[in-house]
Amino acid sequence: MTDLTPIDRDLAAAIAAWLAESMASDLGDALPGDDGTLHDLGQSTYEVSCAVLAALGVYERVQQCVWRPVVAIEDVADHVASLTLDRLLFEQLIDAFVIHGVGFSGIFQEGTTIRADRRPDRREKVVLRLDGMTNRAHRHLDRRELVIIRLHVAGFLTAMTEGFAWAYRGCPWLVYHCLWDLDRVPPVSAEDASEVAARLPLRATDLLRRTGDSCHFLGVFISGWSGTGWREELNGPEVPSESWDMPLAAGLHRHIHPDRYV
Repeated sequence: MTDLTPIDRDLAAAIAAWLAESMASDLGDALPGDDGTLHDLGQSTYEVSCAVLAALGVYERVQQCVWRPVVAIEDVADHVASLTLDRLLFEQLIDAFVIHGVGFSGIFQEGTTIRADRRPDRREKVVLRLDGMTNRAHRHLDRRELVIIRLHVAGFLTAMTEGFAWAYRGCPWLVYHCLWDLDRVPPVSAEDASEVAARLPLRATDLLRRTGDSCHFLGVFISGWSGTGWREELNGPEVPSESWDMPLAAGLHRHIHPDRYV
């Protein structure tokens, strides 16, 4: 059972294809196996990407740090598009993409533009016709360009004059991985933040006060906040999620660390 929209399923297919291509490019010459296996070098950015590709059936894990591609790169998008993905696996895929594509490689940092040699009229035509087109119809686009367009259509990017900027939908991943600060997240009202802060146990307030930077503050807040109150024990999140109360986190950050907003 899945709650993914067709647009999110298209995005998942495009991201998986780009990740598979990126892993092959980055790891193909790094301790390659004679049998076509890839070694993730023990680096978390590669391990996370390979693990999510394995969860999608694109790779299989041979042993620790060693993965075998079982779907050809050119077939990855169609393979993933044929799957019934749940929301958790989709969020894990977004997580791997943000870790590797935005944070590690910087390829999808803000300001990214579609290649300058693409005709503006064709670019607009692709954006407008995207929902009714299949992956096979995008042969004039490389995988990076297709991911940018899919991110834009899915609401993760907003179009700017010279390219694209990350939109609010991506904030759980971007803040959690220290790529955005919470000052970019629209907060709850000061009154609402104050009311929640007053209900926090002293140990929670002390812990949040000691974690001033946005990414660590968010990690502690999500680990402790149940949605209605503070948990007895911290329950660390596995991956960021759109279900996170980002406005409340942003409001509490402003309330507990007002010196950072002077």
